[in-house]
Amino acid sequence: MYNAKRAFSLGALFALAATTAAANGGSCSAATGLTCPTDIPCCSEFGHCGDTNAHCRFGCDPRVSAQDACENVPMCKNLNINAFDRLAWKGIMQNPDEYHGEADEYDFTLDKGDIAREDNMLTMIMTEDNKGTKLSSTRYMLYGEFNARMKVTGNQGVISTMILMSDIHDEIDWEFVGAKTGEGQSNYYFQGETDYTKGDTHDFPHPDERFHDFGLNWTEEKLEWKIDGVVVRTLNKADTMGWDKVPHYPASPSRLQFSVWPSGIEDVSPGSYEWGGGAIHWDEGPFKATIQSVSIKCADSPTNVGPDDVSWKYTMSEGNATSLGQASFHPTSEPYKASSGGLSLHVSSPFTLMATLTFALVYCTF
Repeated sequence: MYNAKRAFSLGALFALAATTAAANGGSCSAATGLTCPTDIPCCSEFGHCGDTNAHCRFGCDPRVSAQDACENVPMCKNLNINAFDRLAWKGIMQNPDEYHGEADEYDFTLDKGDIAREDNMLTMIMTEDNKGTKLSSTRYMLYGEFNARMKVTGNQGVISTMILMSDIHDEIDWEFVGAKTGEGQSNYYFQGETDYTKGDTHDFPHPDERFHDFGLNWTEEKLEWKIDGVVVRTLNKADTMGWDKVPHYPASPSRLQFSVWPSGIEDVSPGSYEWGGGAIHWDEGPFKATIQSVSIKCADSPTNVGPDDVSWKYTMSEGNATSLGQASFHPTSEPYKASSGGLSLHVSSPFTLMATLTFALVYCTF
């Protein structure tokens, strides 16, 4: 009787969450079950519902978006940037408002912040005004080899990163904490799970004075992190079996992203603040992370990819009373879309979201 009542309670929670997503201004989250309604169908990477490019293209989470609302995304192509000369610099779309899916023309988008071209290198700049800089590849990779020659920050409260991130929040990380010079931190997450026990640290000399090669070798069966060509960590898919008897291993199309961001400010969580070494000293800025070169070697095409396939497309299976369903992706010859929508973000009400979750917690307790 208890289990039946709990199943009913969870079903009621998801139904409530779906309606609240519309009522509260458009919050969405696979973790809470808040889904987007059909009039604002796409859940952005920041957890807001909407119908613009910013919601429906990069980072659109199909698990909590309306059926087929997220646009299909362009597949990987090999990339080798030995220096950020004029041609490579032209491959960075620096005004996201003007990007409409031209992945054949642009290799990266500047999602936020500021960059500079210095000695044929790309420098990401963080100031107190911009609160960080992030670059994302325009194409999605499913396995492959990824390398970047970088010089990272060495300041307290400042984080430099090189990561792979999917739209369903599979994540593979290289993170460099400025307060902990001399080490890089490897980590991974499966579909947004908040399990912070999977990280490891790896020493390397003079992190904020010299350039180093940081690499990721990602296959269907294992994942390797590299520093200066040497494998420093290996993760086997077979060793990631979860409580649900399936591997909790990153295995969905992902973008390559670089960033420099502040952990030492009041807006971040207490855990991130402490992890980053405490308060950032803005008078020591601006803070910089510099990329000298980038290479992407796409994996051999999976057996289900045809010669005419150009994009990845997500579909959702039917859920039940206690589940949002299961996201799956497949290659398609359908070109990725290049719509002309805007890039506004819809800010939701945190109070309404908290009230909903509080109600749901109380309801499921009894």
